[in-house]
Amino acid sequence: MARRFFVGGNWKMNGNKESLEQLITTLNTASLDDQTEVVCAAPSIYLDFARSLLDPRIGVSAQNCYKVAKGAFTGEISPAMIKDCGADWVILGHSERRHVFGESDELIGQKVAHALESDLGVIACIGEKLEEREAGSTEEVVYAQTQVIAENVTDWEKVVLAYEPVWAIGTGKTATPEQAQEVHEKLRAWFRANVSDDVADSLRIIYGGSVTGANCRELASQGDVDGFLVGGASLKPEFIDIINARQKQDFNHEGQIIRFTQVTEPIWLTLSSRQLQARSSAAFSILFGLVTVKSSPTTWIPTWAVRRDQASQSSWSNGSSMETTGRKRGEMI
Repeated sequence: MARRFFVGGNWKMNGNKESLEQLITTLNTASLDDQTEVVCAAPSIYLDFARSLLDPRIGVSAQNCYKVAKGAFTGEISPAMIKDCGADWVILGHSERRHVFGESDELIGQKVAHALESDLGVIACIGEKLEEREAGSTEEVVYAQTQVIAENVTDWEKVVLAYEPVWAIGTGKTATPEQAQEVHEKLRAWFRANVSDDVADSLRIIYGGSVTGANCRELASQGDVDGFLVGGASLKPEFIDIINARQKQDFNHEGQIIRFTQVTEPIWLTLSSRQLQARSSAAFSILFGLVTVKSSPTTWIPTWAVRRDQASQSSWSNGSSMETTGRKRGEMI
């Protein structure tokens, strides 16, 4: 059964209206793989703001909610409030909620149940700490966490399971693709044995441990890795590469993987000649490290080389300058 790739960006407690608007503009104007479901988890105070600006093709998620609809629970928000802001998802059981705020498996299960009853999609998080991995307890820990979540789920179509090894979150470390695949494969086998074959085949199990533009494609190539829950990198332009991690690959003459995005107007970009591969009918000229791409009508260039902001920089074509008004600028990112 085909499982649609899922990428969630967890902005955590970061950003303000100015910086988030810039980020949202980047996402809205980017060429995103339409085969990937994209959801951004904004701070609760910015849920309305994010939903009002984000392209409708990008979903919005809360980062937490409480287990009841209303009441004297200072500082909490309910699934009903989240939906009232136009969001359709909530992250529950994130390692920071478990370990910084002391949330128990039982409480997380109760939150999952109420969120699903309220028709919110749930990104349910599980994962082991470093000492648990070193003690060989990874399976025991993630199975126990998953069991409590499973006991509170009535509709698995609204659930995405995020495996986030705690030792790899915010540390710059990451599980190898093989390590991630091993845990994901065992989790899928757990669902087959304890829930059903249908759920095991259809449930999206995503990886959430320091995913970056540099490691996303190899991770995405694993058969049981159905996407990512991205932290810090979701606030950077490389988030676009992560979203597009399963797009068609191409190779340059040195055998390096490069990805292409469609450009229908002239741009300039910083790109070394050895990384350049001409596509379509594009004409390229190189001068002092600058590459001008003239497209007629369409040119494909490496995705990672493009950032969609405006520049009033001079471009070069056969050594002569070109008009730059309104020209888009591309940089290696």
